Amino acid sequence: MSRLLLSTISIFQLLQGCSGDLSRPVMIDGQISTTEWADAHVVTLDSLNSIYSKSDEYYYYVAVKSKLTKPLYVDVFIQQASGLLNIHASSQLGARPLPDSTWTDTEPPTPWGYTVGWTANTVRFDRKKMQLARDSMLEVNPYSSSYIAYDGMEFQFSKKHFDLNNALWRIEIRNMIGPEGFQPVIFPVNSTRKQTINWTTLNF
Repeated sequence: MSRLLLSTISIFQLLQGCSGDLSRPVMIDGQISTTEWADAHVVTLDSLNSIYSKSDEYYYYVAVKSKLTKPLYVDVFIQQASGLLNIHASSQLGARPLPDSTWTDTEPPTPWGYTVGWTANTVRFDRKKMQLARDSMLEVNPYSSSYIAYDGMEFQFSKKHFDLNNALWRIEIRNMIGPEGFQPVIFPVNSTRKQTINWTTLNF
């Protein structure tokens, strides 16, 4: 029995040496399950919104989980030593470097599909339901009635391209359906877009 126990421990230690911290795998699909993120650090923004962060040997992972009215999208601002990056995840993915404080929502433009070193889930829609909503005489928002259910946005960052241990973060949760949607949720709440003094690090 003791030899078997020692063998089991040795195999476990070998696996640890080969695969880092054995972090639970994450499928980047917007379904933010408690099983996948059980080993994550969690920041609770309020009763409806939380941010999860963790890493393994090769990747950093961040999830923005929200119970707000959907569809919603997320803008992430990351200040690294190499510069400031704005990552956008909605029905499209894109990232743009922000070289100075003169940037706006539209300048410099976001190159859609630019996901070098990172990925995220996208907001998806049932096209048939959307068309039915548009064709109906009812005042139905075609986006809110046709999105495919999701919990929020999940991000994966390659450690070959990103060094996020000391990076500063600002995260914006925004609605896609216009004035009838919710007001933006900002993390950290006291931060501003163009001054990183109140931005925060995430634990990985």
